[in-house]
Amino acid sequence: MSLCAIFDRTAAEMPVSRLLFVIAAVSGRLLAHTQPLSLLWLSIAAVSAILSFGIKTFIRILAVRGFQLAVHAVDLSACQAFCPVVGAVRQQF
Repeated sequence: MSLCAIFDRTAAEMPVSRLLFVIAAVSGRLLAHTQPLSLLWLSIAAVSAILSFGIKTFIRILAVRGFQLAVHAVDLSACQAFCPVVGAVRQQF
């Protein structure tokens, strides 16, 4: 929901609160660590927000520094959540 709120405010050319970026980053980080299909759900949420609001809104929001920091925080958590999966697969072989 916070991701859609960020996209909605950007599409309406309204200022986006830093609190929305923090909420999006925290919820994305928590979602990345809930197994087993967490990374799939995170990807589905991001793609559906982009498809709902359009690519132009997505490009505009990518220029906002707060959004960039939130995306990097979620990326780090996603990589951290993916490491045990890779380790488990490597142990099987």
